[in-house]
Amino acid sequence: MKIIRDICSNPEKAKLPDMAKRAILPVMRARFLTDLLANVCSTQIFLIRGDRKGTHSNFVTLFFGKEELAHYFSKLLYSGNPKIQFLGETSCSNISSVIAHTKADIVLVHVHMIFSGFFSRKGFLILPIVRQNMNISGSWDAFYARLSRGRRRDIHAIKKIGYVYEVTREPEKFRFFYYKMYLPYILKRHGKSAKPSIFYELKKGFRNGGLLFVKQDGEYLSGLLYAIYDNEVHNVCSGTYEGREDYYANGAVQAARYFLTQWSKQQGYKVIDHGLSNPFMKDGVFTYKKEWGMKVKLNKDIIRSSVYALKLCNFGNEVREFLADNPFIFTDLKSLRGLVFLNSEILTEGKLKNLYRLYSTQGLSDLVVISCLTNDASGMVLKVTSEGRVLEKYSLRKGIPHSLDFLTKFAPNMSFNIYLIDVCASLQPKKSEVSPNLLTGTQNRLNHKSAL
Repeated sequence: MKIIRDICSNPEKAKLPDMAKRAILPVMRARFLTDLLANVCSTQIFLIRGDRKGTHSNFVTLFFGKEELAHYFSKLLYSGNPKIQFLGETSCSNISSVIAHTKADIVLVHVHMIFSGFFSRKGFLILPIVRQNMNISGSWDAFYARLSRGRRRDIHAIKKIGYVYEVTREPEKFRFFYYKMYLPYILKRHGKSAKPSIFYELKKGFRNGGLLFVKQDGEYLSGLLYAIYDNEVHNVCSGTYEGREDYYANGAVQAARYFLTQWSKQQGYKVIDHGLSNPFMKDGVFTYKKEWGMKVKLNKDIIRSSVYALKLCNFGNEVREFLADNPFIFTDLKSLRGLVFLNSEILTEGKLKNLYRLYSTQGLSDLVVISCLTNDASGMVLKVTSEGRVLEKYSLRKGIPHSLDFLTKFAPNMSFNIYLIDVCASLQPKKSEVSPNLLTGTQNRLNHKSAL
């Protein structure tokens, strides 16, 4: 039983061969087993309290998970120095009881992916930690076309500075990279939320790949550890010499990413996996990778796959503003979807186009935009293109999409329009579309008292 608990709570350190873990975990996904395991898998409890970022309003988050992630959310959601209070530990099955006895605005639970169904059945929204990878097949012109304007400027600057790179598999260089670049860089950059990998864990990746160093005038400025798995290049981690921020500011880390792309194309590889990212679309790491034209996908590493389970404790203005300020990726346990929330804003065609430009990401099935208003009696679900052309619409009297049913619980007096933007849809109008644009006819909204 202890081995199973370790796999769920801390799979990286569970004392079991990887082959055995891969055999056990699919069986553990069965519903009756996840319910059983919830009784034996413990988690830490933290209460985060302070001013929500951009406001002077008190906001309370009840977080279940590791301390470094509590610090991550304190930086993501709060301004200043919010108070982080450790409340103890509990089993996953007892989380509902803790929530019932703790006053909070939202609840976030970090758990292994096998518990996704368990928490989904309890009314949580599932936000998976995603992988982001880069397609480098095709021409350089096709590659540059996928980059943001800022990243193209960065590459131009890298070429102008005159950085060069070195690829090596020398063992002594790995020790130099770990202690002189990776460790000081991650500790300085991430502070209390840092979770550095241990030396021998990264050494395994080194044996399957190598190191790429960025140099100028013979000096080592930055480095990157890569590994090769299943004919894909994996960017494992990076760092700057002695963690120097000026090297980062001068583009040495971005140069390592660019040179890895260059080297990988020369070696005939077609995909570079740039690792895991949190599912919040304003998170700096997620945004940075997106600007490199990366695609999101579910993490299929069943040993290290995890999710955040999100629950709203009320639907007051502070919670609505939290949703508005933190668009995120969620899953209906079938595909990846983006969620953008508008609090008391009328969604115009121009606004919708801008939201699509900001948050559409390769790998998402659609972008769900929820427009929250308070003064009308009708509501619609509209399937639209990124230009605002309506392809299909139906009344929410027929029922709200299951993965969004949290709206019905907390907002009986509010009205919503839900826009489903197909990320892969053609921007051209289709013959079957219902109306030429979003502004045709009256703005439709949902009043739950009359509609459900």
